[in-house]
Amino acid sequence: EYMVPSYFVRLEKMPLSQNGKVDRKALPEPQFSVYTGTEYVEPTGETEKILADIWRQVLKIERVGTTDNFFDLGGTSLTLIQVHSKIEEKYPGKVKITDIFSNPTISKLSAFIEIGEENSTKDISLEFLEFPQQYFSKEGGGYGSVFKFRLNDDVLKGLEKTDVLICAFVYLLGQITQKAAITIQTIVDDCDRVYPISLDFKETGSFGELCEMIHHKRNCGEQSGYSLRDIREESIENKGNFSILPLFYNKNMLSTPRNLTGVYDIALGVSEENGQTVFICEYNSTRLRGDKIKELTGKYLKVVQFITSNK
Repeated sequence: EYMVPSYFVRLEKMPLSQNGKVDRKALPEPQFSVYTGTEYVEPTGETEKILADIWRQVLKIERVGTTDNFFDLGGTSLTLIQVHSKIEEKYPGKVKITDIFSNPTISKLSAFIEIGEENSTKDISLEFLEFPQQYFSKEGGGYGSVFKFRLNDDVLKGLEKTDVLICAFVYLLGQITQKAAITIQTIVDDCDRVYPISLDFKETGSFGELCEMIHHKRNCGEQSGYSLRDIREESIENKGNFSILPLFYNKNMLSTPRNLTGVYDIALGVSEENGQTVFICEYNSTRLRGDKIKELTGKYLKVVQFITSNK
């Protein structure tokens, strides 16, 4: 089958050279892809041209049409990773590897990216949390610093882990700020999608009720949330001198490693490792004191242990 032409072009007569041989240079360009047999459609627009150029570089072919399928062109799992890496350079955070599977042509992938860019222009309204002044640093430091700590999974056995861990975080923030209403940002159910959760302690009488309220808010579908790529500088420019934006996230819900502390002053992440729940508390050390954040993480573990001991 490798000797069967991918396409046929009807000619009135064969162009000949002065020597009477077929003049290959005079043959007309086919209007179909040499590689797939599909009709060639030239890339138009900036996004299509950028993507086509990436495919040509990685697949080492001369021409890519907007309707050519990446895998029909010879794409493999290895070249797919290479293509994704180059797309990530041009459009950071906008395309996952699975998105290329779902949109395997230039036209489909270009439309996917452009729709994402249109959605990313929407205004994001963020609710900041006023924090005690003693938590803030006057000197500043590096942008992001991290504390890591662990908890045996036996402690959380029989409980809805995510609800309990969010509950402890919200309760602790309420204790620190002495506020009855707390809003935190969460990434726990959809990859790279942030959902704010607002809670009023006046509406609950126990940790159990607070966990139930969190579970309801996670599953009721009342909020559309926003993507991490929707965040703009304008979204956080109204943050006060003593205000923070707290985030609770599941590490598995981030498609790629990210610097979260540029937006979220305290980002508490969780993951699983060898039968333990691993916590990573990142914080913006240009604003917050490391000793106070370390103190906060110690108090957080105590709250989690208190909640689970009263299950």
